[in-house]
Amino acid sequence: MRYNKLSIITSVIVATSLLVTSAFAQRHYKDYYKDEVTPPPCHHVLYLDDGFYMGIQGGYDAYRVRTTSNYVSPAFGPIPAGTFAASANPIISSNGFVGGLFGGYGIVWGDFYYTGIEGFVNGSNAYQSQTFTATLNGAGTVTNTTKVYADFSYGGSVLPGLKVNDSTLLYGRIGYTEAKLRGQSAVTLAPPGIGAVSFLANDKQWTGGINYGVGIETTFYPKLSVRSEYVHTDFHPFSDPNRTKYSESDNQLLVSLIYHFFT
Repeated sequence: MRYNKLSIITSVIVATSLLVTSAFAQRHYKDYYKDEVTPPPCHHVLYLDDGFYMGIQGGYDAYRVRTTSNYVSPAFGPIPAGTFAASANPIISSNGFVGGLFGGYGIVWGDFYYTGIEGFVNGSNAYQSQTFTATLNGAGTVTNTTKVYADFSYGGSVLPGLKVNDSTLLYGRIGYTEAKLRGQSAVTLAPPGIGAVSFLANDKQWTGGINYGVGIETTFYPKLSVRSEYVHTDFHPFSDPNRTKYSESDNQLLVSLIYHFFT
């Protein structure tokens, strides 16, 4: 009887020891196996590659508009062409904010060179008003109050570039922009001994021109990049019904956020 009790106790102790040892060994083996076969954390490589992209942009719009008077008064005869330009150098700086959407496709070739094709649509609130007065020989004075507004624009560009590294690109821009611009002139004639007479004219026109510029783009998160650039556009001139001629150009400083669709 005593022998049987001792045997039972010994068997329980041995079984318990084996169970604990097995559990410890299994846990240790799992940890060891996990440490051996689990790969290190995967770090995303930031890069710019081929593919479609789209983005939003915003910045500062600075139009420079030279106005030239070619007004002819039915009652008082012609105002000499260039009267205001000769007397006051009337360059109007119409400044404001610009923003819009764009999209395109970029190709990296030779691991170093880049070519992109891009289209955009922008809106601008650039506006300015200036008044110029000139004295005419023997005909009193003539005053032209001119206002210039910028509205919507759209266009396309080719972007040739060079990759500085996997994630950073230096590029140029050359393309075409079509913009909706508005010019308003109020010509006031004040001949000697006669009351002042004013003529108001407004004109909205779509006018186009060549755009060109430079920029830099870099990724900061997988499929996301930012860029900043300078763009200049020389537009074709237009005239309002008062025959005031507007010769305009635009300078833009833009910052953009871009999403890339490459895998």
